[in-house]
Amino acid sequence: MRSGSFSYGIDVRCTPAEAMALMSDFHRHRGLNPYLVAVRELPPGPGAVRSLAISDRLRWGPFAFRTTYRADILSLTDREVITLATQWPRTTLRNHTTVTDAGDGTVHIGADITFTAPKPLFGYGFRTAKAVHQGLARRVRETLDRPAIDDDRDR
Repeated sequence: MRSGSFSYGIDVRCTPAEAMALMSDFHRHRGLNPYLVAVRELPPGPGAVRSLAISDRLRWGPFAFRTTYRADILSLTDREVITLATQWPRTTLRNHTTVTDAGDGTVHIGADITFTAPKPLFGYGFRTAKAVHQGLARRVRETLDRPAIDDDRDR
């Protein structure tokens, strides 16, 4: 088994509630995650607040394939969501996302992600997970970020 971690952080102009609503609702990620094709609710697993079956369409060289994995939301508050995605064979992705009010209408969204997989699958899986989350971060910023209000425009 191999493990690797990566993080990202973005600053957006929105409310913490808007950021958390988007980051914790995986149904809304369909247009944000470039690989996601379906999200289905499952009965909550042991220790999970909610559980989902998430299907992605991936590419490996010339081959396109669909894969489905279980995502358990382990903790959900108004400022953080912790998920654990699992897939055969013994592959996991743990995501700890936080939302922090940075003031002036700006919110910081930070994510710490740890990916673990058997050695033969690790390289492809880690690169793919990192690309997915980098794309997700860009699209979340585009979705949530609004221009700053120019207080001088009415003078």
